[in-house]
Amino acid sequence: MDKHLVLLSFFLSYVLLSLNSCNQQQVRQENPYNFPTQVKVAGDLADRMQLTERRLAGHPFSLRLVTEDIARREDYQRRFEEYEGDVSGRTLGAWSYLSRLTEQRTAKLDSLAEQILSYQTPEGYFGVNQQPEGWDYWGRQIFGHGRLLVGLVEYYRLSHDDRFLQAAKKLGDYLAAGIPGWTTAHQGNPWDENRDPTDFRSQFIKTHYTSVMEGLVLLYEISGEEKYLEAARTVVPLLPEFGVYHSHSYMNTLVGIAKLYLYTGVERDRNLLTDIYWQDIKAQVDQPDGGTCEYFPVNRRTEGCSVTDWLRLNLHMWAVTGEGRYMDEAENIWWNALNFHQTHNGAFGHSVMNARGYEAPYSESWWCCTMHGMFAHAALLKFSAAGAAKHLWVNLYAPLESKVTAAGVPVEIRMHTDYPAEGNISITVFPEHQTEFVLRLRVPEWAQSTYQVQVNGDEIEPEMTRGYAVVRRVWKPGDQVSLRLPIELRVEDGRGNTLSDDERFYDVFTSATIHRGPMLLASDLHYNDALPDTLYLTPEAAVDARPEVQSDHFRYPENHVQLPAWINGRRASVTLVPMAEQTGYGEWADELPTFRRNGEEPIQRVPVRIKFTVKRVGDSIRLPARIAHPGGIPMGRIERP
Repeated sequence: MDKHLVLLSFFLSYVLLSLNSCNQQQVRQENPYNFPTQVKVAGDLADRMQLTERRLAGHPFSLRLVTEDIARREDYQRRFEEYEGDVSGRTLGAWSYLSRLTEQRTAKLDSLAEQILSYQTPEGYFGVNQQPEGWDYWGRQIFGHGRLLVGLVEYYRLSHDDRFLQAAKKLGDYLAAGIPGWTTAHQGNPWDENRDPTDFRSQFIKTHYTSVMEGLVLLYEISGEEKYLEAARTVVPLLPEFGVYHSHSYMNTLVGIAKLYLYTGVERDRNLLTDIYWQDIKAQVDQPDGGTCEYFPVNRRTEGCSVTDWLRLNLHMWAVTGEGRYMDEAENIWWNALNFHQTHNGAFGHSVMNARGYEAPYSESWWCCTMHGMFAHAALLKFSAAGAAKHLWVNLYAPLESKVTAAGVPVEIRMHTDYPAEGNISITVFPEHQTEFVLRLRVPEWAQSTYQVQVNGDEIEPEMTRGYAVVRRVWKPGDQVSLRLPIELRVEDGRGNTLSDDERFYDVFTSATIHRGPMLLASDLHYNDALPDTLYLTPEAAVDARPEVQSDHFRYPENHVQLPAWINGRRASVTLVPMAEQTGYGEWADELPTFRRNGEEPIQRVPVRIKFTVKRVGDSIRLPARIAHPGGIPMGRIERP
């Protein structure tokens, strides 16, 4: 079909879509939340943010490499460049999002934005129009353009440069006009009833299309033009039922539906989100560390992008429902799966799961996961607190300062804490003037029986509602709230139920996880010579045997635990450490063998075990310092250079 006829059909379809939306009476509401516009953060999260930003700012992330997916140069090729706007859009979006919150902006980001702008065609798309190439390549382009639309929106929010608003609207118009053609333009497309139902590729690409929802809702936020919200609404029915799909683009679509719900209040969309979350993802995919597979429902390979989107979905499920359990899961993902998937050079990528943990092979996904990991960091800052009407939520705990609005009054929040090394969290509020509002402090489910709250030094017994300790009072500048959470060793089953003091635990549990606060503890070959078969839980285990470890970046010695264990048929001791410490292991060069057009060269990390057979015994078991296995290699904790 002639290029101009294709574009004309897109335009006419979009005009009809816009006219139809004008004739429909739609429910409109304001997004109930306001989030921090500025956040100053320190500690572990700040270190990790800087690590990834340094990765993107330096070699080999040149502007030439990043923009190849929209430049499509004849003399230069790189992997996945047909996903037009994917790498360039992710980089622009994540960096702009984080820069806006931290108020730290680099010249490279501005240079990237200018280059991206120069590649937009008069029709609105970037790169090469791939619609005539068939549904597969068109889906790749649409997926990349969805990421690029988010990037343009986020850079406009950072810069307030109207050129980027206009560029985002042109791209949004192009994408919205094409939606009716997803199901009609090509025979055998992912929605074609006559397609081969065993064709994995069409399953894979289907949610590439639907993932544009997030960008369309964000475009509505900055433009106020309801046609973009209406375009997003037409995508919801195209989301397939849960099945064998790319988990990243599937959950990205769910994030878009959650954002849409905050403006439309359509109960059907909320029910859809809740059903998929609990009946499908949590029931079939959920891992104790918050990790998720690259392809739903079961796949051994993980993906950093999917971990990020699982985190973002939980943050948005909190916004949809107001329930603290989604924030609990977001915290679990943050401290465990997300941090585990970050390497010492700041990258994110793919790992390989087995029945009890993670294997050694690891690949940096420079074409998506590294930038998407930065999105995760920005989302954590944004959702750390929120205000709405006469309420102020404190959701996530880290040493930070932020400002939100509660009861119509700007309130500065200053938080000091060593959490999760310790459970003491000090929060000082500075409302612009004395005002009454409800402060809601998230209390994780594992802490709800023994937490403590003080206001200005006086202990109180707040009401517990939906996972939050609720404090109602008139607040004045300088009021201090102290929250104490119990950071203790606990054993959980595969569904997060605490077993340590549960009558159902009896004497043995075959697939248990060990936690201390929000951190999942693991056995690895950095501190041990072999992985244990069985752990013995004793009353003194968490107290008597913590190793002395020099504190360093991405080391959490306060959360190290040593337990009696059974290894290779002999009794030994094993050191358990937070799985997040994997970031600090090994030397990671800037130039990795994965920087090739095709293929990945896995890097060998340290294998990690997170699921154990645990036996509870009533009496203390002496911890052997070293026990040799039949090969003569010492067991137990060892020092590594």
